[in-house]
Amino acid sequence: MSDSTSTAPRNVSDLLQRIDDSWSAFLVSLDDLTEEHLLEPGAVGVWSLKELLGHIAFWDDLGRENAALALSGQAREFD
Repeated sequence: MSDSTSTAPRNVSDLLQRIDDSWSAFLVSLDDLTEEHLLEPGAVGVWSLKELLGHIAFWDDLGRENAALALSGQAREFD
């Protein structure tokens, strides 16, 4: 763990910057993967890396939506 992430974030802005920095580093790590590698089953169970990344992206988007709602004093409504 680097020095910038070994301590608790000082505020929400710091936390959001750390999240963005981590996503950027993660996406750079995917740059060298070929389409063949992304489509190969078995990365996690029977899922390919592409399926796994889609799953991660969906939950990241939902988490961002929920955080934005919470920060505005609202809550997600469930059916």
